[in-house]
This record gives sequence, C-alpha cells and structure tokens, in this order.
Amino acid sequence: MKTGWKSGFITKNMMLSKSYWLSLPQEVRIALATQFGIPKSTTVHVVNNTVESDGHTEQDLAVMTIERMQEFTGLKSDDFYKLVQESINKLTQKTYEKTEEQTQPEPAITSDSGGVVKKGRTRKGSTKKAK
Repeated sequence: MKTGWKSGFITKNMMLSKSYWLSLPQEVRIALATQFGIPKSTTVHVVNNTVESDGHTEQDLAVMTIERMQEFTGLKSDDFYKLVQESINKLTQKTYEKTEEQTQPEPAITSDSGGVVKKGRTRKGSTKKAK
C-alpha cells in the first residue's frame, strides 16, 4: 500500500482528514456518506459562521477504505488519493446524469413555415393548436 501526504488530503493512516472532508461541497459529502455508509457520530459544530464539524469525525471517515473504494469504482489501484477522486467523480457523474435527465427540454414542434413553436402555442403566444 502506498503511503504519503497530498497537501492535508489524507492522514498517516490512509483516511480522509477532517479538513479535507469539510472542504468538499456539501452535496459531495452527502453522496459519499450515503454510498460508503459513513456514520455521523457527533453534532454539527459552527464557530463564527465557519463549520468546524458536520458531525463526521475522522474515525467515522475511516470507513472509506481502499478496499471499499476499489469495489465501488472498479479500479484495482491502491492509491488512496486516486480512489477518493474516482469515487467523487463517479458520484458526481451520477448526480449530473440524473439532473440532466430531469431538465431535458420538451421537444419543439416545427410549423409549416419552418418556425419553431411550442406545443399548443402559435408564434404570437395564443393558445391555438399547432398544425
């Protein structure tokens, strides 16, 4: 297993540091916590409008092991940093795909004159049915 430091990213024991965890966007933290079953053993702690803890301790974050991330990502790498990044990428891609599906535009209807009108509306916005 590789060891090392990546600018405060991991601790000596190959787990996420609390500071790195809190630097992630909230939706990413929620997705990771859900995917890996990361418990929340304390309460949220805010000081001077700065989140000191979102309830996850470093011991809680230790459930994100290399083995679990390898299983989730399908990678055989033992590089903790790479596995965390791939886990985040996979989760954010799933979120992006869901959002994209939900926001697909309604198909437009083309009029005889070649203009595009929305279903049930003419160019001037009246409610006549498009032919």
